[in-house]
Amino acid sequence: EILDTIGKHIRLDHLEHMISHAAKYELRIQLGFMLGHYPDTEETMRKTLDFIRKMLKLNGNINYSVSINTPFPGTWQYEHAEEIGLEITDHDYSHYDLITPVIRTEHFDESMLRRLYQESGMLRAEVCGRQERAAAAEIKHRTEAAAW
Repeated sequence: EILDTIGKHIRLDHLEHMISHAAKYELRIQLGFMLGHYPDTEETMRKTLDFIRKMLKLNGNINYSVSINTPFPGTWQYEHAEEIGLEITDHDYSHYDLITPVIRTEHFDESMLRRLYQESGMLRAEVCGRQERAAAAEIKHRTEAAAW
């Protein structure tokens, strides 16, 4: 639903099939996800995290990255922020690094984005076991230490 709203022509069922198929050949795959699209809610962002969990269970050779939606100046989102209900809360462009929340809507705020982003760093450890916990804890530590 969110993917359709923002104009991404991605079918999750097709992606799931490809990830499963790639596991048979032990292919390494890099997936990228973004939290905080203007129509997102906590529920839809949690569905994104659940989808990542599902993909990790299907194929242990997945690397993934999660970023936070950042409406850079000159982009469609930046130019249409008010009409799509996106409030840009930080105009210090040095914070526009895809991991620092600089937006809010009626459905989420910076705190929620920060929390969900931190949770995303723990998914591999949650799904794949203890050997990954140290790496995930380091990611969490780095994000907490960032200048938020």
